[in-house]
Amino acid sequence: MADSTALGTIVNDDAAPGATIALTPDPAAVGGTLTATVSNGPGNAADWVGLYSETAPDNTFVDWCYLNGTKTAPPVGLSNVAVTCFTAPASGRYQVRLFINDTVTKIATSNTMTVSGPTGPSLALSPASPAVGAMLSAAVSGGSGNARDWVGLYLETALDNAPVDWCYLNGTKTAPPVGLSNTTVTCFTAPASGRYQVRLFINDTVTKVATSNTITVSGPTGPSVALSPTSPSVGATLSAAVSGGPANATDWVGLYPETGLDNAPINWCYLNGSKTAPSTGVTNATVTCLTAPASGRYQVRLFTNNTVTKVATSNTITVP
Repeated sequence: MADSTALGTIVNDDAAPGATIALTPDPAAVGGTLTATVSNGPGNAADWVGLYSETAPDNTFVDWCYLNGTKTAPPVGLSNVAVTCFTAPASGRYQVRLFINDTVTKIATSNTMTVSGPTGPSLALSPASPAVGAMLSAAVSGGSGNARDWVGLYLETALDNAPVDWCYLNGTKTAPPVGLSNTTVTCFTAPASGRYQVRLFINDTVTKVATSNTITVSGPTGPSVALSPTSPSVGATLSAAVSGGPANATDWVGLYPETGLDNAPINWCYLNGSKTAPSTGVTNATVTCLTAPASGRYQVRLFTNNTVTKVATSNTITVP
């Protein structure tokens, strides 16, 4: 199964005999586990089910899985099985549909169930006008309480699959043992100048249940670098948001111990994230070529045009 953008021509075959799906519970609470009981399926290894809003076309599922409950097809097909790969998304009316053998030939549609919840999860992001590198605070209220619920920091216009940074609701990239419904998350720092928001997703999926207010990040008139997260684990990917750079193709960033010399980076890359310079320079970029080394205090520095002429130094982060 590919993602929904690659489904191709849709063929509906609701009248195919035999196969049925029963979707429970009904009603369901936001964030709850859904059970899709498939009966008399065709038994192909790559048969799959998708969760849909009631009126959605077949190429716009909320989520999908094979009948073993994963996105890896089982070695043999299943005809009668209870599939539990879905969680109830935001309030609304939903159904599950069964398709055969990695195609969009639909052979069964479940009952329609109603997802209800409180007035809905909410996020409040502050401060409203932070400077580049400032700590951000995302107050989560009324979350679904799954251990793997997570929040992501986004440019206002970015797609849900392109966060600047993310963390679980305990503020780290390691899920807590129990879920949190109401908490304040402080895993983000304000990146390059621009308009940003935080979005809340449930249970390690991209089922979005809340979007925060939008804040405006402002920075100095000269080049700047904002390094995040502020307390990464060893080996975690670091995000260096460069703003106002000189835009030479061979401008570069290096990762340093806080007291390290400029000619001794731990690692480095150009602003395209590689050690091969881009064809043209960029002024603003988020560079993710660096990982957190051993415990200590680190920063990223920006240099111009393949020289050691330093034009900006980031905030300092601590690797515990």
